[in-house]
Amino acid sequence: MELRDNRERAKWILNIFYIMMAMYVILIISDLMEYNLLQKEYFSTEEGDANDMRQGILAIVQVGMTVLAAVFFIMWFRRSYFNLHTLGGKPLVETEGWAAGAWFVPIVNLFRPYKIMEDIWVYTQEHINVPVPEPKTLIGVWWGSWILGGFVDQIAARMVLNATNIEDYQMSALLTMIGDGFSMVTLVLIVLIVRKVSEWEDRLYNQSFEMAIEDHLI
Repeated sequence: MELRDNRERAKWILNIFYIMMAMYVILIISDLMEYNLLQKEYFSTEEGDANDMRQGILAIVQVGMTVLAAVFFIMWFRRSYFNLHTLGGKPLVETEGWAAGAWFVPIVNLFRPYKIMEDIWVYTQEHINVPVPEPKTLIGVWWGSWILGGFVDQIAARMVLNATNIEDYQMSALLTMIGDGFSMVTLVLIVLIVRKVSEWEDRLYNQSFEMAIEDHLI
């Protein structure tokens, strides 16, 4: 079974992530505007309505971009893992299908995608014989940021749903801003990871292509 070229998928997901990074800059600015508005002793109905409309529109864009990014990222992620399975010879933690499925199973999605990404990071380097392998630290920091950001977002969402006074709304706005900050950090880290893995995959793919040509000539 031949390796499948993952370069096009890497380009797509990186471009989506770059757009999302710009989006999160706007989101954090909007969160700060909302937080400052809620700090006022008095604000008009017009100011409140304008804030709610702005935040609502941005929330819709955020959800749409998140779904789009999830689809393209999982496509890239699964193909990276598929290629490792195709090469064989490494103790991979899961089957190739779990590179997609693990994201959707409660509890499992808190740790299994991390282990699969760890496999991709470590064994892609081993297959191309990187002289001094890159440590797994970046993977751990990325996953920690992802988990913490999701936890903060959950608290913020529950607070706004159960808010009974202005202080609750203020805290929810602050936590939303912090959660979006974590999302921005997570995006920067995953961009670094995808770019690095893609660099190794390019070498792996070219190496495999050259070996196939040599076998054909022989």
